[in-house]
Amino acid sequence: EQVEGKGGGTGLVYDQVIVLFSQLCFFMFGLVFFRYKLFKDYEVKGILVQSLFSAVFTLGCSMFELVIFEITNVLSLESRLFNWRLDLYLMLICLIFILPE
Repeated sequence: EQVEGKGGGTGLVYDQVIVLFSQLCFFMFGLVFFRYKLFKDYEVKGILVQSLFSAVFTLGCSMFELVIFEITNVLSLESRLFNWRLDLYLMLICLIFILPE
């Protein structure tokens, strides 16, 4: 499937740096939200539970961010398509295989 976009390899690298930085911010916000707001009175010591919550929170925020990027045409078309597919597959893997355990 051929997708036309802005082209150029450096644009794709720059786009991925933007997406990775925003995902890191979402992950850190998810950890802080989980620890200090969501379960401040309930002791959840397991780092796995906190990390899984933050990962799913990150994927959800990333998909919302991609909707905004689609509307405002922020990233190149190839980057948006790649990140949509990556986020959807990762969310499916988390919801079907990882979280039910």
